[in-house]
Amino acid sequence: MCKLGTSPKSPVFKGNADLLGPEYPSDVLYNAVVTEKFLICNTSTVSQDLMQAVKDLYPDIRMINVAQGYTKCNVVVVDDSHFITEDEGIYKALCASDGPECLLISAGHVELPGYKRGFIGGTSGRIGDEIWFNGDLNAHPDAEKIVNFICGCDLTVSWISDRPLVDIGSIIEETI
Repeated sequence: MCKLGTSPKSPVFKGNADLLGPEYPSDVLYNAVVTEKFLICNTSTVSQDLMQAVKDLYPDIRMINVAQGYTKCNVVVVDDSHFITEDEGIYKALCASDGPECLLISAGHVELPGYKRGFIGGTSGRIGDEIWFNGDLNAHPDAEKIVNFICGCDLTVSWISDRPLVDIGSIIEETI
């Protein structure tokens, strides 16, 4: 699945699960950041069906190609032009593009069962006017920077206390 925008009413793209596999790159076919203004992804690994659905919905969208296949896993989508990442390549690509604002934070401090570490984007998602994190954001050394950046976009921040930050692939709001 991939959320196609930042509004609660933005549709969710549901790809063909039969095309997914357990290893890279067949596990990142739908791993993209889509806002009303930007499509951020590794164009060589993301599904062509997803890219076409995005172009159909937002004909004037700006595409930002990044080397990271796990793009959404590495990005907290705050709003249509504000992002948080721990990936230096994504950060540099966003800073080189005219329009998006990005906060670079320290890598790590996120668990992903079965792997050395998870990613901050995989712990997060926007629900209404609130950015949620799966786990205690205070466990991250850049928690104050993260909260200030999000609040600077007139959004609130919430998290599940008393649990470590765990990458669950993202939190996706879908209104039916």
